[in-house]
Amino acid sequence: MTCCLTRTRCQGVSNPMRYTYALARTTRAAGRAVRAAGVVTLAAVWLAGCSDDVVCPDDVPPFISAQVIEVSDGRVGSTFVEVYCSGDPLPDILAVAINDRQLPDVVPANDRPGFVTTLSETTIVWQPGTNCVLSVANEYGIASSLGTVPGPFEVAAPGTASAGGVAVITWMESDDADYYLLEATIASAFAETTEIAAVVEGTSFDVDLPLTSGSGVLSGSVSAVSGPLPEAGSVGNVSGEGWGFMNISYRDSESRVHVVV
Repeated sequence: MTCCLTRTRCQGVSNPMRYTYALARTTRAAGRAVRAAGVVTLAAVWLAGCSDDVVCPDDVPPFISAQVIEVSDGRVGSTFVEVYCSGDPLPDILAVAINDRQLPDVVPANDRPGFVTTLSETTIVWQPGTNCVLSVANEYGIASSLGTVPGPFEVAAPGTASAGGVAVITWMESDDADYYLLEATIASAFAETTEIAAVVEGTSFDVDLPLTSGSGVLSGSVSAVSGPLPEAGSVGNVSGEGWGFMNISYRDSESRVHVVV
């Protein structure tokens, strides 16, 4: 059912929230890949509408989206955590913690109807193999999720490639990874930039290089990601008094891509 903003009436539909993605699928021998023209994004869309003969429940648990990004480069590293929460109505009480570390108070999200909290630091970095426990307390109770930081892996790419050709990026399997995220740019000598964002379930991806003459550079990184891919029909890994997805990614100096075009 999709509830009205007043939460008093709703119209009968099969799913209270539907998701749209700016993604297009391609199939390769190494596994399924998803390519987007820019950054892979997820948007929660409420289906509005009312009916006079159906009454909405008053205790719909909130939707929760969480991502943990671990970056390691030699002896230094960084951790970034973002947790987003929405609902109809929006929760009155929200307290977020991960691995017993309390995150800052939630604030209204600028680009979507809900609340968000973030943590960015270099003093506490969860290493590969570390379990990450998410806890989101709200007026209904506690929603939680458990995930593992993926293991290190090495990326291989050709040193050079020809414009108009294909640069094949390959990598080793990462422990605890469910899929991989390739993020890169192709910068040419004529100040033209092509952005690449691809979700790959295998261990290679073919980058189609533009027909731009002159030298350029394909640069970026591959991240190993644990957790379900947030897409329509996917089963979330947030349970309890809430539902949604938590994903944990890892990359280090061996995850970089650098190809001269």
